[in-house]
Amino acid sequence: MGDTSHLKHKEIDPAALAAGYVQQLTKHPLDNEVREKLALLYAEHYQRPDLAGMELEPTCPATHQPAGRSFAA
Repeated sequence: MGDTSHLKHKEIDPAALAAGYVQQLTKHPLDNEVREKLALLYAEHYQRPDLAGMELEPTCPATHQPAGRSFAA
């Protein structure tokens, strides 16, 4: 059998991954896909649900507004 070392998964540096996500969000703040990936990284790898929640908050509709209420006169 030949050398199979090229088939091994490369370790991904979480800090570099997070930095890349932050850089992408700096350029494109409405990129919700990247925002969700960053939130997942914060929650799973860094064990920081507070940071994950802060990242996800802009993706959610306003939760403090009453449903079905119209402000038109």
